[in-house]
Amino acid sequence: MSDIREHHIRTLLRWYPRRWRLINEEVVVSDLLDTLDASPHPRLPFTERLALMSNGLIHRLASALPADLRARVALNTFALGLSFAMIYSALHVWAPWAPVPYGYLPNAVLVGVFNEYGIFANPGVGYVFTWGIAGLGALLAKPIVTRIGLWLTIALSIVSAVLVSTHWITWVGPATETTVLMLASAACALVGPLAPPRRVLIRTVVMFAAWV
Repeated sequence: MSDIREHHIRTLLRWYPRRWRLINEEVVVSDLLDTLDASPHPRLPFTERLALMSNGLIHRLASALPADLRARVALNTFALGLSFAMIYSALHVWAPWAPVPYGYLPNAVLVGVFNEYGIFANPGVGYVFTWGIAGLGALLAKPIVTRIGLWLTIALSIVSAVLVSTHWITWVGPATETTVLMLASAACALVGPLAPPRRVLIRTVVMFAAWV
């Protein structure tokens, strides 16, 4: 059984670049084997597998691109995600001026959704929270806070996709396009260093104006 679990973990770690694996693979395998030994299942949970794969892709992208290009990608995608989260919160997630924001759905469905999430149309409001953390960290020049917010965004996107795809829960949104945009923006923003607060603010304002 341990051989099966180790093979499972090493297969997941192939998503990471070879240089990263040479340095970190044995330690990560050991830690994850300890986790699996305490579990009756031979494989990691689906959400953890997705997190490992997405993180591996980020490392591959980061190692393949020049440093200046990674910095530009990180800045622009961060501003894209943050500005979209601001627009999304104002015009989609919370819209008290629109009594029937999803008129094409039965009123019974709408009532159930709005009762469940209060003034919010759907749990997509979580993106406002996660991107808010990332944005606050960027403006305060706190890279750790920013990365926490971005990883929370990725986690929220994965969990939302899993819950909807497995029909564990249903809701009116967020749409698949929104989930993909939030996930891709957060992932790409992690490939480079955090830009100075002034550059982040200016680029976010420009992106916000473009959305409007």
